[in-house]
Amino acid sequence: MKSSTSASVDVMQKATEAAKKVGAAYPEAVAEYLMDRLTVVDTMAGPQVVVRSGLECESLDGVMARMQVTENVGALFHAGKLDVRNLDHDLFLAIRKHNPELLGLRPNRR
Repeated sequence: MKSSTSASVDVMQKATEAAKKVGAAYPEAVAEYLMDRLTVVDTMAGPQVVVRSGLECESLDGVMARMQVTENVGALFHAGKLDVRNLDHDLFLAIRKHNPELLGLRPNRR
């Protein structure tokens, strides 16, 4: 999915790369979880992908660092066991799409 602000930036790819950079065990699920909040802002260094939270924007690196230490979401970074009862709906859907075995489901056929 490309941003309308800067058609040359693939926000999903950038989020997946950022998750891989910090060592996420499931980078596609992390990127999918953030997808609705990703946007592109033009800076002096060029277009940057950031995460929106209300009126504020935060860098991908900052969000990834915070997610690593967040209970339950941190399991996506450390290949830990997820507590399915405490997952929010968006995170559940992202994990089901990319890593269903974490939820006790059969792996996707590729």
